[in-house]
Parts: sequence; structure tokens; C-alpha cells
Amino acid sequence: MPNWYGSIAAGLFVACLFVAGLIPVGWASPARAAEPWSGPTAAIPADGGDSAIIVARTADAWQQLWARIGRPAPRALDAEREIAVAVVLGRRRTGGFRVDLGEAEPAAPFVAIPFAEHRPSRSAFVPQVITAPWAVRVIARTARPVAIKDGDGTVRLDAGERQLLAAWMRRLTENAENLNHRIEWCEGELDRQRREFQRERRRICPPNLEPGPTKPQ
Repeated sequence: MPNWYGSIAAGLFVACLFVAGLIPVGWASPARAAEPWSGPTAAIPADGGDSAIIVARTADAWQQLWARIGRPAPRALDAEREIAVAVVLGRRRTGGFRVDLGEAEPAAPFVAIPFAEHRPSRSAFVPQVITAPWAVRVIARTARPVAIKDGDGTVRLDAGERQLLAAWMRRLTENAENLNHRIEWCEGELDRQRREFQRERRRICPPNLEPGPTKPQ
């Protein structure tokens, strides 16, 4: 029997296992995927059917992120220049689900990452296995909070970024109050200067020396 016949038979056997759902989608994919990274099943899914947001600003948080996904980190995170953002879905009853994270979009007072969950159509033939899709994207470091923006415009932050947003808003409030105090001081100083000008004008030009209205001839 030709050698190629055995190779074809082995390939068909593996394909049948995929179709039967005995091998999860992504099992045969390489460990180091192209950036941004995504996959069908995280080691620790989000609670219920919701999605979990993870923002890693340190090297330790980067390692913890990948530990939750269940893979080794594909590279080191340059924490001085980069931030990692991840979304992990809750358990899905079948394959065919996918997570997409778009490019960062500045949207004061935070930086928003577009998020979309792609669901298989009802007619799609998908593996009958439990999945928990995930995606990771690295963006340029920013002092602003990083949020995930759903397709309907809803913005969500993880706990750490909510704290950062609260601190950022407090600084904005303090800056606004300081600016308001400066405006009040300027208005008071302008009023003082106006009164000083009026007093000096009366001293230099007493009312009895000021020319009166001109009578018509």
C-alpha cells in the first residue's frame, strides 16, 4: 500500500475527531500566535455567560493574565511603554464563538478598545464542546483608564481601571476647582483695579473741574 494512502487516512481520522467535537478547536494551533492573540478556550472562563475584562499594566499582571488563559506568555511586556488588554468570555456550549478586540480609540476621559463577540449562525456546523473564547491586545501605555467598548457603545472597565478612572476624575475636579478659584481671584482683582481707577480719576479730575455737557448754539 502506498505511503501516501496512510497519510490521507490519518488526516481523515483527525478531521473526523474535529467534526465529532472530540478535539477542541485550537488544539492543533501553534503556541505562539500572531498579535493580537485569541483562542477558543481560556483556562478560567468568566463567571456565567458574561465577559471578564483584564488590563495588565505590569509584568506580573501580564503573567497572571496568561495564567488565566492557560498559556505561557508569548513575549515579555514592556511595562514602561505598553499595556495589555484582554477579554475572556464565559462558557459557551459549542465552538464557533470568537472574540475580536479593535484598535485603541481615545475617548476622554479614557481610552476605549472596541469589543465584539462573534456567534455562529444557527445553521453552522460547529464542534459540540464547551468553549470560553478570549482575546488579548497590547496597546501603547497611557495614564488614562482603559475601557472596553461594546458594539452598542456601552463602555466597561475592570476594577483596577475603575479605581484609576475615579482618581483621574478627582484630579479633574480638583483642577476645575483650582481654575474656578483663579477665575474668582481674577474677577476680584479686576473689580479692585476698577475701583482704584475710579478713585484716581476723581483725585486727578474732581467733579467740579470736569467739563459739563456742551450747550447747543
